[in-house]
Amino acid sequence: MKIEDLVRPHLRDIMVYEPGQDEKGYAKLSSNENPLGPHPHIVETVMKAVREANRYPVSGSPQLVEALAGYHGVSPGQIMVGNGTNEIIDLLVRAFVGRDENVVFPVPSFIVYPLVCRQCEIKGIGVDCRDLRLDMPAMRDAVDEKTRMVFICNPNNPTSTYTTAAEMDAFLDGLPDDILVVMDEAYYDYVDAPDYPDSMSLRNKRKTIVVLRTFSKFHSLAGVRVGYAVADPEVVKALHQIRQPFNVNVVAQAAALGALEVMDELKPLANETIAERGR
Repeated sequence: MKIEDLVRPHLRDIMVYEPGQDEKGYAKLSSNENPLGPHPHIVETVMKAVREANRYPVSGSPQLVEALAGYHGVSPGQIMVGNGTNEIIDLLVRAFVGRDENVVFPVPSFIVYPLVCRQCEIKGIGVDCRDLRLDMPAMRDAVDEKTRMVFICNPNNPTSTYTTAAEMDAFLDGLPDDILVVMDEAYYDYVDAPDYPDSMSLRNKRKTIVVLRTFSKFHSLAGVRVGYAVADPEVVKALHQIRQPFNVNVVAQAAALGALEVMDELKPLANETIAERGR
């Protein structure tokens, strides 16, 4: 018996995720990393946290949850913090999609959507972009009675285009209320388009909208791995039921708290990236 024969059949041909290769002296563009290092206050906050690394992190990241709830004007029960949004995407699929159900997502888009579906033995339905933009009518047509989740990466990675508020409203109009709509907004802080959808307001109209945000890009914290979801309390409860007990480490929690404390200083830095985007 070979060890590889013991691996569950559906996992045997899944390619291991390989990030872009780092080469000294070169700028790696494939990972969309912020070229500006973390704010000095964040570094100071992290160094203090390291001194307490002999203790386990507080499970559920309650202090960070409270801070994020205050920042977004929602209740703490609507916030779930994860080991990057990657973990939350994985937990969402595991918690809400059954083996005989499916997930709809755009192509090309964040590679984690189809990867998690394959890992969970769930059918993933990829819908091709049109002119590098999410084809929202086609994604709507792909939804069927077995669909339990739709991922909308906005702005989309890697095409950099965005879905407008009108397109989002049209997609949601009449969509069955038993489908989670996950709005992945990793690049939200770089959006300056006036017709970009207000996902937080949309949550007030539809309980099954989940908004994902991350500290990896705008906050320059890709290396510490921390992201979060804003969702209905019942969604958050389900994610907590299946997450690992200490999913967000002490350093990550401290770094994110430090970032929230200097948001007013960080916001102007986004304009530098926005200007370079045009060039």
